Amino acid sequence: MSERPLVKYSAPPVIETILGVQFDPVPGLTSAHLGAFWQTLGSDWPWVTDAPTLPPQLERFSNESPWAQFGVQLMLGASAGVRLQITNAVKDRMIQLQNGQFFFNWLGSAGSPYPQYLEVRRGFEQRLVAFREFLIEKGLGPIKLNQWEVVYQNQIPRGGLWKAPSEWNFCTLLGDPALPADLDGLESFSGEWHFALPATKGRLHIRWQHLREGQSDAGEMVILNLIARGAVANDDELIAGLDLGRAAIVHSFTKFMSDQANAAWGIQDVNG
Repeated sequence: MSERPLVKYSAPPVIETILGVQFDPVPGLTSAHLGAFWQTLGSDWPWVTDAPTLPPQLERFSNESPWAQFGVQLMLGASAGVRLQITNAVKDRMIQLQNGQFFFNWLGSAGSPYPQYLEVRRGFEQRLVAFREFLIEKGLGPIKLNQWEVVYQNQIPRGGLWKAPSEWNFCTLLGDPALPADLDGLESFSGEWHFALPATKGRLHIRWQHLREGQSDAGEMVILNLIARGAVANDDELIAGLDLGRAAIVHSFTKFMSDQANAAWGIQDVNG
């Protein structure tokens, strides 16, 4: 999948991208250590907040339902401890860090243009190296990686491609259901799809949420999350996994959107 050329968009609906890695919890690593690591980042990273920790997730391939907790993993943090969210001065990058997980975010809410994937990956690699060196310096490393993760969050507001939920057929996953005469039309839908990647190298999760901020139609939107995750044992597998996940997300997004939607977001010729 990752060997196929990827498309580009001149105006994609993506508002956030996240590259991350999960690792075995480090004995002795405390919230004080996480705070000390923040101090090493310098004045370019002045903002920090605490957030609930995210539970560990592993993509398993068995007769059990390994993806059943997908929504919980994104929304809730039930385990003890702290997750630091460290934001840069421009507020277009974030490092999320807890004992067992490390994430690097691009934040579109700051108004910065969507960067190239390789730029975000370089930022992720640089900050992860700094964190691993910090742990070794404190006598807590090295860490043992177990899973990579890539997230693209898209925001599709009402008024452009769609003015009512009945016009959501621009996403082919939803189709165009024929309604019985005693129903007057679709009002809302939120749901998930889960796909295995080839050779069980991971899984792609797609989540559709219909939201409204405030009482105005101007605040009504669809949030479309695409999340790819897979196992990793070393650094070479980490980069290969991130690249695989990104490719799966881009190919799937393009495939599952209509020609009209792709054109509206400025789809361009494929590139190598």
